[in-house]
Amino acid sequence: MRRTTTVAAGLAAAALAATALAAPASASNARSSATLWQAVQGTDALSTLEFAITASDATQGTDYIGALSDRSAYFTVFAPTNDAFEKVADELFEEKGLGDGTVGTLATYLVTEGLLDEVLAYHVAAADRPAASLVKRAKNVSIATLLAGASLTVTPQATVRDAAPSTSDAGIAAADIRVANGRVHVITNVLVPLAI
Repeated sequence: MRRTTTVAAGLAAAALAATALAAPASASNARSSATLWQAVQGTDALSTLEFAITASDATQGTDYIGALSDRSAYFTVFAPTNDAFEKVADELFEEKGLGDGTVGTLATYLVTEGLLDEVLAYHVAAADRPAASLVKRAKNVSIATLLAGASLTVTPQATVRDAAPSTSDAGIAAADIRVANGRVHVITNVLVPLAI
């Protein structure tokens, strides 16, 4: 099954210019009073991620909105942009002939296959992880995600690798967007756990 390639290749092709970064661009050092959920809601380039979180909560019994709104729980979100979701939708259409190549078709596919929760959980890590703790000079850094047993790897070149060897890496387009209960790193590709 090539679901891995299709889903992994997409949920985040940046609306922000994605370049090969020696070090990720950093947001202001100030911490916003907004929660992670409010930050996602308030960012136009993340509106598809907002839709995916809402759809997961409504159809798969998750509570991402509650978790990302909880000021006492700290998370790091690797947030794919709208362009990334569109890229995955196009690939589903082209590679599998599924649907019409729209994000709506992608959402339906992920919900029907029971994959939406797994893909979302794979984009969240427990704790507030600044870019400086992820991008090390001479070594890769492994980060456990909320998807049980799954981790991501961040390279010294500021790319995020998922578990699927056949997919594209994600660049960190905007790092260290600090909010009340964690931080957001905007990434340029969708990350996919190998199990999918």
